[in-house]
Amino acid sequence: MSNNNLFRYGGIAAIANAILYVLSLGMGFAGITGILVMVIYAVSSLLLVVALIVLYVDLRAESAMLALLALVLLGALTIWSLFLDPTNITPIWGPFTVVYGIGFVIFGWLQRNSSRYPNGLGVLAIVTGVVAVIAGIALMAGANADIFGLLNLILTVPFIIWSVRLGMHFLKGKA
Repeated sequence: MSNNNLFRYGGIAAIANAILYVLSLGMGFAGITGILVMVIYAVSSLLLVVALIVLYVDLRAESAMLALLALVLLGALTIWSLFLDPTNITPIWGPFTVVYGIGFVIFGWLQRNSSRYPNGLGVLAIVTGVVAVIAGIALMAGANADIFGLLNLILTVPFIIWSVRLGMHFLKGKA
């Protein structure tokens, strides 16, 4: 597979991830539950993993170990999240969210320091990661599920923007 195809697939996956994630959130807020929402969320998560793999492939030239660490943290936890009930916030969500946030911060730092990515893209990933870390620490410190949910909702905004911009960046062939 050529690099152009790889980045094209990564771009499509990143944008489709954002669309499906917003759709699953919207359906949840509308009170729609069931298998359809779970399937949409699962497909969104798997598309995020595809985009993260492509991001890793591109950023490993910057720092192979850090890029691999970010991929393992974000990729593994994204897949693991498919087996957790997002409506039942348990103590595992605290450390889970902290580690997830650290993965985003690492990817953001690598993007920010790479000449192939616009600075804003890395900043969006760092902001997403920092808010995730704060949410996880808040939950571990005893914050209730409503505070945790609000912080997760806040981190959704930079995450969605980052995902769409990453996809557009890949599709433009600038990586």
